[in-house]
Amino acid sequence: MSAYLWKVTTKKQVRKLPAGASVEIIKNNTTGKPTQQEINLAYNAKYGVDGGSLSTSYYDIQLCK
Repeated sequence: MSAYLWKVTTKKQVRKLPAGASVEIIKNNTTGKPTQQEINLAYNAKYGVDGGSLSTSYYDIQLCK
C-alpha cells in the first residue's frame, strides 16, 4: 500500500482564500491528482472556507517526493 502526498496552493484569490493558501492531501494507492471535492474538503478543514466548485486550474497541484 503506497501513500502519496500532494501540496495544493491557490494561484490567485479563490473566493475567501488568498493567493498562496496551501493544503496537503494524502492519497492512498493512486498517483492521481486530488479531485475538486478532496481539495474543497482540505481547505474547509484547514481554513474553514469552501473553495466552491471551481476548476482545479485555479490551483497549483504538486506531488511531493
